[in-house]
Amino acid sequence: MTNIETIEKEILFGCSLIGILVLDMNGAVISCNDRACAMLADDRNNLKGNNVSDIFSGFGKDDAVALAEDMKMDRAGSGVIARTHKTGAPDDLVRLTAGYVNNDPEPDGLVVYLMEIAARGASCVRPQLAEPGYQDDKTEFLCNIFHGIQDSIIIHDLNGKILSYNAKTLMLLGLDMETLESAKSFRDFSPEDINSDVCQRYFKEAAEGHDRTFTWQLKRPSDGTVLDVEVFFTRINKRDEAVVLSCIKDITDKKKIEDELVNSEKRYRQLVEYSPDGIVIHRDGIIKYVNPAGARIFGGTEEDVMGREVIQFFPDEDREMIKARLKQLYENEQSMPVIEGRMVRLDGRIAFVEYAAIPFKMDGRTAVQVVIRDVTQKKIQEDYIKHMALHDTLTGLPNRGLLTDRIAHSLERRKRDKYMTAVLYIDLDGFKPVNDTLGHAAGDKALKEIADRLSRSIRKSDTAARIGGDEFVILLDAVHGRNEIEEVAERVLENINKELVIDKTVFHIGASVGIGICPEHTDDPVKLLAMADRAMYKVKESGKNRYLFCDGEN
Repeated sequence: MTNIETIEKEILFGCSLIGILVLDMNGAVISCNDRACAMLADDRNNLKGNNVSDIFSGFGKDDAVALAEDMKMDRAGSGVIARTHKTGAPDDLVRLTAGYVNNDPEPDGLVVYLMEIAARGASCVRPQLAEPGYQDDKTEFLCNIFHGIQDSIIIHDLNGKILSYNAKTLMLLGLDMETLESAKSFRDFSPEDINSDVCQRYFKEAAEGHDRTFTWQLKRPSDGTVLDVEVFFTRINKRDEAVVLSCIKDITDKKKIEDELVNSEKRYRQLVEYSPDGIVIHRDGIIKYVNPAGARIFGGTEEDVMGREVIQFFPDEDREMIKARLKQLYENEQSMPVIEGRMVRLDGRIAFVEYAAIPFKMDGRTAVQVVIRDVTQKKIQEDYIKHMALHDTLTGLPNRGLLTDRIAHSLERRKRDKYMTAVLYIDLDGFKPVNDTLGHAAGDKALKEIADRLSRSIRKSDTAARIGGDEFVILLDAVHGRNEIEEVAERVLENINKELVIDKTVFHIGASVGIGICPEHTDDPVKLLAMADRAMYKVKESGKNRYLFCDGEN
């Protein structure tokens, strides 16, 4: 059996976070993993034999060989972007990289890695097995999701009786609806020689509200095939009734691959060396292997990383949680699904990563394989987008949406203590001449300076926000009384009234300030802001450049 024929048996092949295609040297597909099938919206039998040029627009056999040569020479940035061919849906964009299989003396073929960079534009509609009474569009949509999930889903009553299931369950067990509906419980499909008390105990604990995940075996009634599965039990509410949901993942092939891993180190290394994901193997908490991509994520070379304790790559505040997960991996041999977390690189910088871990036997002892992906840039972009959604783009101050949320939380706290919350609604006086004299660019500079002055006038626990134009709001959280509020109002006016120099031109700007207090005036956040706004307009009408409480007192 050649390397290229046995490569699909590797543990990474089945659990990789990316799609993998194995090609012969003519570019024809020999094998592919489940992730590749999902990305290409096709099944393994249909893909086999297809040439890579028939699967991707503008990417042929010569391109794959060129990529493999690039990676062989360790050229950074190897890879091309191509479109997949799918009928009835917009093309998906994927990035492809490639490496040789068994390049000594001549390669047997190529391994092509697929990384999705554009989400699929259309969803697949699956058969429905809806319960009676499912009539509206929302229910139909949820039903389609239920039956479109890749894993098997069974819903039980608290005694274990099967109430409902999805289409994948029928496929997993090789049953028709009538046979499955006649089953009394989950145990009806367990092998006779397995200790069903274990499953029953986990089910009982889940029925009491404690989520449970464990490995198990199921037996197909039709042919007696025994399947290794991973089961997750959780209690949920179905209308007004508490039920237990079981999510079942078929891990039969994965278990076989794990059992063979100890005898496949050479083929394993051929597969992982060029993987864009980081691959780490540790035993007893000590790193025994790391591929080049993993070493780069850790901020060093393979020699720098191997031999170190896994725990040292996590922040101090996360280490107790990591120790608990390591205990689950080593003692319970329980897989860890893909999660997001933080890692400390060798240079001290924090990296945001996604990682999954699978225990397996190595030399008769438990070891753990971890697949890691660096998502730091993705995290930075998400945080930036979130910040932009909640902050004023010019001044960087919180916008109306974030201010409203903070006012609501502050007023909620006032229900539990004896402090006050104050809202100062501020409208600038004499700001128009800045725009009229020097233009809007100068006006923007002035607004930034005013924003800085407001921020310097308050405590760190308070909030200064810009809600539009030359209008600002200050939220004072947990103040003791009016005297404290008046001190802040006078400080705000004093700082705003200072000379404002823009492009060597001096301006004198003032402010009209209206003040509302919780609980004295109202405990409703919307009303409180509106009352402060009205008080500000009274100041405008009666002379400007001062403050006024919404009850009319100065």
